[in-house]
Amino acid sequence: MLTMLRSSALSPSPRPPRTAQQLAVALDDLARRCASGESLAAAFLASPRVAELAPTFDPTVNALQRGATLAEALQQQPSGPASLALVVHVLHLCARLGGNVSESLDRAAATLRERDAAEQERIAQSAQSRLSARVLTLVPLGFAGFTLLTNAQGRAFMFTPFGMVCAGIGVLLNLTGARVMSRVIRGAR
Repeated sequence: MLTMLRSSALSPSPRPPRTAQQLAVALDDLARRCASGESLAAAFLASPRVAELAPTFDPTVNALQRGATLAEALQQQPSGPASLALVVHVLHLCARLGGNVSESLDRAAATLRERDAAEQERIAQSAQSRLSARVLTLVPLGFAGFTLLTNAQGRAFMFTPFGMVCAGIGVLLNLTGARVMSRVIRGAR
């Protein structure tokens, strides 16, 4: 039992796929099915990739199973995040207007992947910014503490009225800088 707990604690749990990636894979599957001759509605109902997104597309699937056209069924689809809105919009246009459906679905999948990659890049840059903000906030405080511990002249200066004013202004500026950096980082997310 203990070995089982250790192995499960040490092994990384599989990360659930991101919704934009799942939607892109579903669009790829629909594009392949449509390119092979299936109608978009039949491909939508038969696709295992769409079935994996069951809670998301349940209203559309239910309307299709009741006999609605895909364009009508997609009107039952509740709005959600931007990636889902894009998929529903593209599917609705393809169902209403036809044309080269597989190419439209491929392009929508590529757009989802590009958006997802840009979002992941923003997250990575935001993490780098947060780390930089922490370092820029903590290093001056650490240096001041180290100076007070190791330098007698620094200690003597610190406990003079002018030294206390300088330290107070320094701490105030440090905290203000940390707040400003935090706001900038929050806006970048």
